[in-house]
Amino acid sequence: MNRPVKLPYTMVFDEGVWYAGTELRGLRVVGEGPTPAAAKDDLEETVLAVLRKRRSSNQNIELTVR
Repeated sequence: MNRPVKLPYTMVFDEGVWYAGTELRGLRVVGEGPTPAAAKDDLEETVLAVLRKRRSSNQNIELTVR
């Protein structure tokens, strides 16, 4: 079963680094990079890592951050 989920995130530029952040049930998740696109990609990888760690063994998780 595939169910798309929209994941809102914020983008911040601080001291030469881009940060993309979101919250998952009270857990703040952040990605960073030299460009906004790199920060968003890093955020996507970090969110996937968190979800995979918490998933049950019979679930396949795919994520697209927009």
